[in-house]
Amino acid sequence: MAGRAVVGTAVDAIGEILIDGENGLVVEPASADALAGAIRKLAADRPLRCRLGRAARQFALKELSPHVEREHWLEVYRRALEESCPRRDAFVVTETRY
Repeated sequence: MAGRAVVGTAVDAIGEILIDGENGLVVEPASADALAGAIRKLAADRPLRCRLGRAARQFALKELSPHVEREHWLEVYRRALEESCPRRDAFVVTETRY
């Protein structure tokens, strides 16, 4: 979470994390020319690098922190238990302190 501007391709989960022009630059997969162009663009534009880097760091802190991930997985477990258990009170998932 160093706050660096990044260039990536919209494949797999990267498309959910990297938003073109907001927290990084997105290029077409397997396009060396597009990748080189995006890198040149970042190298030549310090304000853009700084803006994208700050936005990337804020996104990571807000959406990818251990606390957020833990809450996400607790919700997944709650839903799975609710769907698989006949009684809603049969199992309870609670917060664990580390």
